[in-house]
Amino acid sequence: MSSQLPLILLLLFVAQCLLFLISSVSLSAYALCQNDERLALLHFKQSLKIDTNPIDYCVQSSIQQNSYESVQNSYPKTISWNSSIDCCLWDGVTCDESTGQVIELDLSCGLLLGIFESDSTLFHLSHLQKLNLAWNRFDGSSISDRFGDFSFLTHLNLSNSGLCCRIPSKILHLPTLISLDLSDSYYNSFLEIGNHDFMFLLQNATQLRELVLDGLDIHSSIPPIVSSSITTLSLSDTDLQGSLPSNIFHLPNLQKLCLQYNKNLSIHFPSTKWNSSLSLSYLDLSYTRCPPNIIESLRNLSRLKLLGLANCGLSGKVSETILDLEQLTVLDLSDNNLEGQRWLC
Repeated sequence: MSSQLPLILLLLFVAQCLLFLISSVSLSAYALCQNDERLALLHFKQSLKIDTNPIDYCVQSSIQQNSYESVQNSYPKTISWNSSIDCCLWDGVTCDESTGQVIELDLSCGLLLGIFESDSTLFHLSHLQKLNLAWNRFDGSSISDRFGDFSFLTHLNLSNSGLCCRIPSKILHLPTLISLDLSDSYYNSFLEIGNHDFMFLLQNATQLRELVLDGLDIHSSIPPIVSSSITTLSLSDTDLQGSLPSNIFHLPNLQKLCLQYNKNLSIHFPSTKWNSSLSLSYLDLSYTRCPPNIIESLRNLSRLKLLGLANCGLSGKVSETILDLEQLTVLDLSDNNLEGQRWLC
């Protein structure tokens, strides 16, 4: 028996080594948050306050935009962040399972209040792919060009966050951007976009699918050629000028077009069938200069679900063409000189 003891001890040692290796592989399958990024997030949290007297604009916005499925209440997402919990498990934080790097940060409606520092430690999260800071209050903070340092960023939402000043070209030229929302519908927008940058976004940002700039003072015309990759184009209340190029209705992937509250914008439709007629589901041209036969021009939009033509200078009887739009669920023809009902449903 004594002669077998060394062998038994060796076997026990090997078994322990195997168990250690197995447990190490199991843990590494879901890597822990990286320490430098954890510290960066905690410092970002400490640099801001929690708004204790908020108005819940998140809910109001969703309801007014007919997006009831996205209604959410504001709550302090960062209040639960602490060092005792892996930061990949923190509210609003998503990590890459294999590396532990923070790749998504959603602090929208997070009741954050204060100055957003130009050298914020948030910019240390160099692997971010999606960033949403919408509906917080960074009142009076200049929008930092360091947002343009996120070289992997595909989705950026800074809407209704109180940021101000000229939008740096560096942000708008991010090559990987798929979705960009810099709109300001409820605060008095102090964000500005240069004419050259606006034209670039529409014409040359070939990866961009969603562009939302509602409420910004663009004071420009829409170029005749717009990138065919666009699926959502929302430029309401931006002081657009001139005529809307009819080519925009030939964009093959266009699903949502919002141009309402641009009183100096004239609408023109293609004389032939629209290329977007099979994809367009949301069209709002309220408070623009519409042609008198606009409803007749919409007969091929078979997938249209929302149509806004309020205060478009329409008069007379409502064309029965509207009845051919079988998927239409929201129709606003109010504030026109139409006969009969207001046609709001």
